[in-house]
Amino acid sequence: MQQNNGYNILIIPCTEWLKGSQQRLHHLSKEWSKKHNVFVFYLERQDDISYEKNSSERLAYSNMIKIPTLRLKNYTLFLLANYLLQLIFFPKIIKKEKIDVIIAEGLGPSNAASIVSKFMKRRFIFDYSDSYSGFVSSYISNLFFKKIFENFAMLMTKINIKLANATVVVSDGLLSNVGKNDSKEYKRVNWGSKDFFPRNQVRSDNPALGQI
Repeated sequence: MQQNNGYNILIIPCTEWLKGSQQRLHHLSKEWSKKHNVFVFYLERQDDISYEKNSSERLAYSNMIKIPTLRLKNYTLFLLANYLLQLIFFPKIIKKEKIDVIIAEGLGPSNAASIVSKFMKRRFIFDYSDSYSGFVSSYISNLFFKKIFENFAMLMTKINIKLANATVVVSDGLLSNVGKNDSKEYKRVNWGSKDFFPRNQVRSDNPALGQI
């Protein structure tokens, strides 16, 4: 991938970047890569889901960064087991690739990145794109533990919002969870509302990134 003179941006996705279905951050990263250097944390999962494959196109506009991963089928255990590894490796990645901005969605890796961004003084943007507490609890059948993990996931979400320089929110429901905090909030209705964007037009002017 050709190196540009813009920002070095580290993307931390919620799903497996190469095999996962095409999502908003894929479209945005492709646009950002025209002016900036896009690095993507390779979150490798082991599960029974069959994904569509778009790896060749995505490798053309993003540099993949892979760290050692403990592969577990249970997604909640997967996140918890790999959290410490991410805290260790993220500072090394940021220093080696001279990362300027971190853009993260989901929980687990995003929480490690938000903490690391503070003591390494890098801009951190939290992409609050789903109800992560509900997502995590959906993997647990026991009602008692479901509530515990749901509350814990909400706490991790609020920590990300608190530590972020900016939070991008995709719905009014999620915006109500943000509350008052020191960071700026930007509402983007899943980047697909015709009230905001012309049809088939990909928007790359995320205001939280300072028009990058």
